[in-house]
Amino acid sequence: MLQKRDSAGISFGGKLYQSGGRGDWSFAGAGGDALGRAFLCAGRTVRSGRGIVFAVRRDHREHFWILSCVQGVPAGACGCAEPRVGAWIMITMRSINKGYMLGEERLPILKDIHFSVDKGEYVAILGPSGSGKTTFMNILGCMDVMDSGEYYLDGMAIHETKEDDLTDVRNRKIGFIFQTYNLIPQLTAQKNIEVPMLYARISRKEREKRSRKLLELVDMTERAKHLPSELSGGQKQRIAIARSMANNPAILLADEPTGALDSKTGRLVMDLFHKLHKEQNKTIILITHSPELAQETQRIITISDGRILSDERK
Repeated sequence: MLQKRDSAGISFGGKLYQSGGRGDWSFAGAGGDALGRAFLCAGRTVRSGRGIVFAVRRDHREHFWILSCVQGVPAGACGCAEPRVGAWIMITMRSINKGYMLGEERLPILKDIHFSVDKGEYVAILGPSGSGKTTFMNILGCMDVMDSGEYYLDGMAIHETKEDDLTDVRNRKIGFIFQTYNLIPQLTAQKNIEVPMLYARISRKEREKRSRKLLELVDMTERAKHLPSELSGGQKQRIAIARSMANNPAILLADEPTGALDSKTGRLVMDLFHKLHKEQNKTIILITHSPELAQETQRIITISDGRILSDERK
């Protein structure tokens, strides 16, 4: 079933039917009014025969839910690559714009960004310094707000969320991994992992249970009681990755996670990301300036001058 109530209070309801093996779908309205042949772009956007564009996601009951209904958006404008039928949309961004005031003038940083990510995708956002990728990451991570546009994260309308509520969104839905680790010096490795759970008001018993499992996952059990100052760079980053998993977030957002590491240690960290993606089907977004690291992901989004230049899925 498709369900949506738009800003004008108009409800759309009906069923989405696959009518071909190449991403062609049909949409039948709740009142039996068929919208005709539809085009499914990468499992995310349905374009009906009347030029109406829907963004959809599928839940565990195989129901489809409309996330937005936009008139006149060209097929493929969401920045999708090859079609992937039936994917669950984890991230949908439409017409994202962001700028900052420089004196009396506004400096545009992100310009009409259309972007979407399926659940379980491993995506690289690639771009040089000054390309806009850091601002892009800050908006993805709910650390900054857009000037205009729509952003849905795991079905939640971030663009409609109050700034005061974004702290809880960051804590529960996003796992952050930073280049400089950002561990608390006074806390042990295990206690650092527990910090997000503390903010989520998880009981002490459950925090300790989860943190032990995460230490085992990143092969750091023997270092549980060590302070960050007693760990190597690679060990700190593994603890940071374990911390990012503490609340089982919807996405992992990694900002140049190997930038402060030597090549051998960086390799171990990247192997850990591959493990999380393969074994736990984690949705991972890697922010990097390195084409070599980007090539290790499933999909590469290249950004330059605040615009997406290309979207390559392997």
